[in-house]
Order: sequence, then structure tokens, then C-alpha cells
Amino acid sequence: MQQTNFFTEPKNTRTREYMLTCKLQSDLLNAAGNRGYPLQIYLPTVDRDGFDIIFSDKQTLAPIQLKSTITKRSDWKIHRKFFRPRYQDFGAYSLFSSSHESGTGGGVILIDIEEENGILSAKYAYSDYLIIRLISSGRFNFSQRRINSAKTALLDMTDSIDGSFTLKRPCFLGAPTPDHLLSLMGLASNVQKSWRNEWLEYLSLINDKSTSSTWKDAPEEFLSLITDSFSSIEYT
Repeated sequence: MQQTNFFTEPKNTRTREYMLTCKLQSDLLNAAGNRGYPLQIYLPTVDRDGFDIIFSDKQTLAPIQLKSTITKRSDWKIHRKFFRPRYQDFGAYSLFSSSHESGTGGGVILIDIEEENGILSAKYAYSDYLIIRLISSGRFNFSQRRINSAKTALLDMTDSIDGSFTLKRPCFLGAPTPDHLLSLMGLASNVQKSWRNEWLEYLSLINDKSTSSTWKDAPEEFLSLITDSFSSIEYT
């Protein structure tokens, strides 16, 4: 039996997920090692809070849900409370109504499995609330299809407090390397991640008038620097 058939069979899902989790950990540990630090990894003993794994660079915690596909699946159901931002970021996102209950601030890693000559490989992509807000803003170089998908996800996420929403493939950013994946999650990497904090600062500057920022008098100039920094990294 070829590997492709083995891993697509429903009865082998757990085997596939375990293999991919191990590969992901190995890839990110190696990328963090190249950056000069030991990546911390935590696995929950009980799947109760919606995440499969937590990564940390000792400054940032990234609770992650894993989704894998060998069939190029295009959408996934994600729990709203897991994906919603943390309360301390509400000001930046201009979230204040009762339907905007705070969440875990978690992210989703998508693992696309590919097979060639009997050898399996994985390609990574990532999405979280900050990235969806970035895509939906229309201020970056994304297709209208991706912008519309991100806007739909935002509406679906606030449709109710509980339950799940649909996260579509255009809401993910592709990571050409594990180094890119670390930076997408906001963890220390050889690929710079400053655009994440800068984008959040820009949103705070626009949405929360009490924000103190050196860019308070030049928000559009700040945004221009962020877009240049982001586009230079060449996520896919």
C-alpha cells in the first residue's frame, strides 16, 4: 500500500496527526536553534481549551490548533473563543460590544501534505485574528478574493459568542520555511517579526485615541513602513 493511500484513510488519522505533530516540532525546534534559543513546547494532557500545542520563545506564548490535509481542503471549523483576541488587545481592534467576548488569542497552523516518489513532505501556513485583520484591511497587497474571505471570517466570528466559525484557506499566510512560520506566530526567528507588533500598534493608534505612540502625528507614514516591511518577507 502506498503511503498516500495509508495516510488518507480515516482509520489512520491519528497516526498521520502524530507523525505531523512530531515533524512540526522538529522543524520549529531546528529553526529556533538556528536563531539561538531553545523553543519551548507544551502539549495539553486534555483537549479542553481548543489548542493542540503551545509554542513559546520565553517572551511570547502561542496556543496553536493544528489542521492537516492531503486533499487541498479549503475550509475548517474553528471555535470562536479559541480564535478571538485577548481582552488586552480589544482597544487596538475596536472591539467593545457584548458579541466581542474575549478569547484565547490562538492561531491555526495548516499543514498541507504532499507526496513524491513515496516520500511525504509538509508545507505550512498560518492564521490568527491579527493576520485576518491585516488581510481584511485592504491596505496590503492581497487579492480581492482574500480580502473578502477575511471580512467574511470576521463577521462569522462575531455572529455569536459560542460555537464555531468557518476559516477558509485564503485567510492563511503561507510559510516558505519553518523560520517564516515562527515569525508568523510572533516568535523569535531569523525572519523578522516586527511587523506584527507594528501592525497592532498602528491599529491601536487608529482605534484607541488614548494610545501613546511616536507615530501619533504620522500614522499613514507608519503604515507605509509596515507594508514595506511585511511585503519584503515574501510570505505566500
